[in-house]
This record gives sequence, C-alpha cells and structure tokens, in this order.
Amino acid sequence: MVVSYAGALPAGYSPHPRSAMLRLALLFLVIALIAMVLGATNVAGLSMQIAWILFVVFLVLAVISFAAGALRGRSPV
Repeated sequence: MVVSYAGALPAGYSPHPRSAMLRLALLFLVIALIAMVLGATNVAGLSMQIAWILFVVFLVLAVISFAAGALRGRSPV
C-alpha cells in the first residue's frame, strides 16, 4: 500500500536543507536592500554579510552534493 503525503505538505515546502539555506540567504538580501533604502547602513551591511555567507555555504553544499551524486552514479571499474 502506497501512501502519498503530497497534499499534506505546505506550498513551497522542500525537504532539502540547501533550499532552506538559499531561501534564508535571499531573505537576508531583501532585508539588506530594504535597510539600505531606509538608510540603516549598519543593518544593511550586517544583513548583506549574512546573506553572502549563507549563499557561499549553499554553493559549497550544492557542489558537494552534485559531486557525490556523480560519483555514486558511476559504475565501478
């Protein structure tokens, strides 16, 4: 018996932590841009640094994931 939980999940839910990290990076980027427009340079700078760090961590995890998937997909020689 196969049970599908697709209808029970909220819209936009993703089980991968990498996508959550990317969403957080984009959130901090938006916060930084809004703070910059409002003139809060300290908040804008801090938010931009947090967004940059989260984005770099996301990229590193994505590259590791792609490399591991490529290695796992190869047949042993």
